[in-house]
Amino acid sequence: MTNEGPLVLAAEVQKHATQEDCWIVVEGKVWDLTDFAPEHPGGLESITEHAGHDATEVYNAFHAPSLLPTTLGPRKLIGKLDPSTPLPTYQKPPPTSTPQLSTQPVEKPPLDTILSTHDFEAVASRTLTPKTWAFYSSAATDCHTLALNNSLFHRLLFRPRLLRNVRRVNTHTTLLGHPVSLPFFVSPAAMARMAHPEGEKALARGCASRGVMQCVSTNASFPIGEIVGAVREGDEEEEEGRREGRRRPVFFFQLYVNRERAKSEALLREVEALGVRAVVLTVDAPVAGKREADERVRAEGGLRAPMSGGEAGNDKKGGGMGRIMGSFVDPTVRWEDIGWIRRCTKLPLVLKGIQCAADAKMAMEMGVDGIIIVSHSVLRLVLSHVPRTMSTVADPVFAGLQAADEAITDSKKLRYVDIGINLGDPVFRGIYHGKRGHHDDFEHVLQRALEAGCRKLMVTGSDLKESEHAVDIAKAHPGLCYATIGVHPCSASQLASHPSGGPSAYLSSLRQLAESSRTAGHAVAFGEIGLDYDRLSLCPKETQLQVFDQQLDLAAELDLPLFLHMRAAMGDFERVMRKGESEGGGGGGGGEGKAGRWAKLQRRRGLVHSFTGTLEEMRRVVAMGFDVGVNGCSMKTEENVAVVREVPLERLQIETDGPWCEMRPSHASAPFLKDAPPLPKAVKKEKWTKEWMVKGRNEPCAITQVAWAVAKIKGIGVEEVCEAYVRILFPSLK
Repeated sequence: MTNEGPLVLAAEVQKHATQEDCWIVVEGKVWDLTDFAPEHPGGLESITEHAGHDATEVYNAFHAPSLLPTTLGPRKLIGKLDPSTPLPTYQKPPPTSTPQLSTQPVEKPPLDTILSTHDFEAVASRTLTPKTWAFYSSAATDCHTLALNNSLFHRLLFRPRLLRNVRRVNTHTTLLGHPVSLPFFVSPAAMARMAHPEGEKALARGCASRGVMQCVSTNASFPIGEIVGAVREGDEEEEEGRREGRRRPVFFFQLYVNRERAKSEALLREVEALGVRAVVLTVDAPVAGKREADERVRAEGGLRAPMSGGEAGNDKKGGGMGRIMGSFVDPTVRWEDIGWIRRCTKLPLVLKGIQCAADAKMAMEMGVDGIIIVSHSVLRLVLSHVPRTMSTVADPVFAGLQAADEAITDSKKLRYVDIGINLGDPVFRGIYHGKRGHHDDFEHVLQRALEAGCRKLMVTGSDLKESEHAVDIAKAHPGLCYATIGVHPCSASQLASHPSGGPSAYLSSLRQLAESSRTAGHAVAFGEIGLDYDRLSLCPKETQLQVFDQQLDLAAELDLPLFLHMRAAMGDFERVMRKGESEGGGGGGGGEGKAGRWAKLQRRRGLVHSFTGTLEEMRRVVAMGFDVGVNGCSMKTEENVAVVREVPLERLQIETDGPWCEMRPSHASAPFLKDAPPLPKAVKKEKWTKEWMVKGRNEPCAITQVAWAVAKIKGIGVEEVCEAYVRILFPSLK
């Protein structure tokens, strides 16, 4: 008995050599593949032909070492092959191939005799197996695009500038802000293990040793964890890189979206957890092309990409690995799916495969972080890093590249943060006054927000239940939606009527929710708390004052900015806020614990949301150290407009407060919306379609109009408004 199970004689393994009873040996371990073989993506035959034999050689040629244990689990491990009883390896006849590709590989020449990429290609054509060479070198149908790309690439010239000191040349640059030693990267070609047993792991170690970025393919030969881990094993190449002062290796991940979207979602979470720096979405291969050279040479069964699940095989059309292994790719991916990817990961997103200026501009309008011009062949340029000396070449062949570059330069997408949106309201689910008005279009509302340039949405909580709902929305849309936790003044009566312990139990639950969701990154502010004397019919003044005071006690202990509400109550609002002001600021090294409540609240900072007060009230809010939130209701009257004009830009935040507070033609802000970017079409809910807004239901995409009106009122550019208001709640967007 060993720690890997009992010793198994070779004669015993050979008894299990049928489809109904299938054992194989890999790296000295005996596995039972009887149940797995019929489900094998590469077909039953590629498993059963090795039944009762040692399949180590063929397995290692195509699969990562971790695949068997991960796929089968310990229950299918029979034991360890008795080393005193060797087991023969199944000898499979060589695959059928076309005459021109049937030559056997020859020995590789010494590496120092290879002087150029052309030399590498020539050696590869002679030394790789016929199938490997066919897969690596082939292109679609008659290879016209491949030939044209090669021709165009050779015509791409720089405009040299002379008489510069070139004694020391520095090739270091950055890719999406990450330092690299050379201005190129290893492209995400699939199945590198076909050329070398270490495949992408060897590439990773080589890149790490020279500070080059590696983009790993969804169809890589190894799981992404093994590839990233290959440079963390203390090998000589990485140690050499550290000695020379190079930084940690930079990995990007190339994504083919799986038809089973949940698999892609899990993969994106994994790559982000591993420290990968960006996601590169391939957009120019929704279906596999006809690569004739690849089709003509039959594929070895069992070749499998562990991350995508794609497996090589043969059918009546041929043995095209690109076609058969790419069958998992979702052909329905559209521009709208960029929002889905954004919700799956916080990593920067690059689109690979853009080929015209119109799509380059569309990519920028959708807020992607970069594009790669490529037609699945030779011409590859990271457009955001193309210098003017390259992008303005006179050759008309490159007019498209220049147009794309100019489109990006002229279309730097504005970034908006809606700091107040009530996405928990039922109308965003198609329910009005308790009745279904149309289908749930919540995701379409979010998509319109993303298309408008919204990068963050703060979902407001009005009581404990709605705060929990806001957190649930934030959890479902990480990186886009964030929650506030608190009780609105109009809901303050809920504390006294709480069925499980009254106000103290209610506040305790509120604290727990705020602390846990803040730690998890879902909550970014405490509120909406404050006073609303315009709606005393919903909650008496005395109750509002009491609950506001209690929540401020809680807010002083929480590490969250304040999300405040004040309507027609400035005197009481300021008095309650400043409670404890005489207790001092806790200075002199005494720490916050000795500070009064007011001093703690000042350190939390925050904003007064949906401000509609007077000019004097606005100045008092600013003097207290808080920002002013502005939406459509903040610009209804001429007096409102005058207040907005005077709000210091560094203290101004913008919001929609949807589904309410939409901007209307009757408002004093209407003249300032002339030439503003149009909103999507709006129709009555009875005529709803998913592409259109609903009349009377304000949406976060309308933040563009709020920003435009504020900019025109203040006589500044919209860019200044967008850049000024993301400091407190979302400093990463500054």
